[in-house]
Amino acid sequence: MQLVYQNWQLIVIIFIASVTRFLALGQLPPMNPDFMMLRLLTALASVAAIIFLFLIVKKLSQSPNLAFATSLSLIVLPFHIEQSRIYSPVVWALSVLLCGTWLMTLINPRIYRIAIICLMSLVAFLIFPQLQFWRADLVIFPTTRFLERLFYLLSLQYLFFKNDSFWSGGLRDVGIMLPFTLPIFVWGLYKVGQNFTKINWWLILPLPAIWLLAAAQPNFPEQRIFFLVTPYLAYIMGVGIRELSTSLTSQNIYRKIVSLVLIFLISYNYLLFYHFYTRHYSQRISNELPNEQRNF
Repeated sequence: MQLVYQNWQLIVIIFIASVTRFLALGQLPPMNPDFMMLRLLTALASVAAIIFLFLIVKKLSQSPNLAFATSLSLIVLPFHIEQSRIYSPVVWALSVLLCGTWLMTLINPRIYRIAIICLMSLVAFLIFPQLQFWRADLVIFPTTRFLERLFYLLSLQYLFFKNDSFWSGGLRDVGIMLPFTLPIFVWGLYKVGQNFTKINWWLILPLPAIWLLAAAQPNFPEQRIFFLVTPYLAYIMGVGIRELSTSLTSQNIYRKIVSLVLIFLISYNYLLFYHFYTRHYSQRISNELPNEQRNF
């Protein structure tokens, strides 16, 4: 019982992640039955990635509350939900990379860390070919179009309102995050910026590489490689949620009211998203894609 009490946050995370990934997995979204096993493996990889993120943040920050908030943010991220409930190799790759990152937090000798990086990167390259930066079809020269792509991936429209990087049949009508979470994200980004000198740089280095690779994809904007930034976004959201929870215990009544209103708006935003996902999104796939084309 004491073990359960000490790890209650991780248990709650696993429970919520499992329910949101496995519940009605064969019906939402509609699918070709031939892909059920691949979809199941993706859901498992998704839950594993969430667990690894919890362990990484807890280990590095020594804050179970921040780890809980970060993992919860990843669980409810629209992009993560959408990719976790279909056959999506990028989810497998993310799980492998987070597993490697977690192992690196447990091992001190540099030679072993380098070995883990090489091994996990190789597995990720094999699972998800879009990570193979040496491919000849990448558009990597600094043209105006390439620069426009780079800035578009960081735009508010793409992040919070309309993520048109989703493949055919995807949730293009919502962003990677939801609009009313923007204040939490900005708040968290500000707090992360305040502790900029304390950041583990070996964790940040993959971020610009993912950004550049996503913009260089020949089939842009229909690429999934930008999905790999979701743990970073979830961490920023987690920091923002931690600050929001602090505001709820503040003696300042106006700060409490603003925080409660923000929580209400975010909750309403997520209710709309889940309604859209379970009703309109599924209906859209049923109407637009024949069963034989649902290769997800």
